[in-house]
Amino acid sequence: MPKYQVVENRVATVIIYIDVYFMILELIKKELQCPDLENNERIRLRLAHIEFQRLFYADIINRFSIVWWDY
Repeated sequence: MPKYQVVENRVATVIIYIDVYFMILELIKKELQCPDLENNERIRLRLAHIEFQRLFYADIINRFSIVWWDY
């Protein structure tokens, strides 16, 4: 039974992690649509968006491989 509880906890963690990811992406997209942004601000925000996605995907792949190979 403890094995299933560990899996449930990991699934819950991944769901929260992905939910936060989508929330942050939505905030970045809303900010990019703001007409008051100067070009430099828009470029910096877009670069931060790309870097955030890169870090997220690298981390989620590492987390998934750890979850996958634990059993």
